[in-house]
Amino acid sequence: MAIPLGEQMKEHMLLRNFSPQTIKAYSDSAKGLVRYYKGLPPGKITNSMIQQYLVHRIKKEEVSWNTCHRDLYGIRYLYAEILNRDVSKFFIPGRKTLKRIPQALSQVQIQRLLKVTSNIKHRSIFMTIYGSGLRVSEANQLIVSDIESTRKMIRINQGKGNKDRYTILPETLKTQLEYYFHGYHPKHWLYTGRDQSKPISVAAIQQVFYQAKKKSGIQQPCGVHSLRHSFATHLLEKGWDTFTIQRLLGHRHFKTTARYLHICQPHIKDVKSPLDDPIFTFEED
Repeated sequence: MAIPLGEQMKEHMLLRNFSPQTIKAYSDSAKGLVRYYKGLPPGKITNSMIQQYLVHRIKKEEVSWNTCHRDLYGIRYLYAEILNRDVSKFFIPGRKTLKRIPQALSQVQIQRLLKVTSNIKHRSIFMTIYGSGLRVSEANQLIVSDIESTRKMIRINQGKGNKDRYTILPETLKTQLEYYFHGYHPKHWLYTGRDQSKPISVAAIQQVFYQAKKKSGIQQPCGVHSLRHSFATHLLEKGWDTFTIQRLLGHRHFKTTARYLHICQPHIKDVKSPLDDPIFTFEED
């Protein structure tokens, strides 16, 4: 019995040790193409038809460039790896790189955020992300044995790029986790959702963050990932070197960590503007 292409694609990615998020994203991209052509077998969809679909996604559905680029990689994987087709004729032109500065919160804002978060589990998650510099997709995948209290370390298993690493376990977080363990008694996953056999979802963490952000009166547009940005920024402001922070964050390239230098320049506030020179002091008529 022939295995459906969708299942072949998932099994192929599984054998190549792709993350569950990547497997889902690529599979969804391939399904979107087939749905667009009303169930036409993928083998009968030509390269020009694929190109037209990608244009449709950008022009008609107005998806972001990043989303369309993800679709391209998912579709390319199906045709190159499963159907052995030459994929050189469908592509998305490169875009001009957008240089965005990471959005960080102040320590006062984070204090307010934690204060309004009365749920012990949710507060513990926020403190884990901020206190140890985790990605939200790393925080929700933590298991109980990853918390090495005696060493004051947290082990990150297969983080982004399929890399293991260690990061710090702050004393304040250690105390918070003692409260959390006493109240929730986690068995395997450190943070679970309603289904105790599964980890809490990234979407659920994002949702409770937005609720807490609104309740705390934080106006700037940012998601839960801003807690990780804040971790890096505040360490730089306290004088820690970028190499150490790069290791804690699990960045492969130094330039990724160096982005925080653009927002962490405490000496800037001490610069005196030429407009403040006495010559520009005017008396109101």
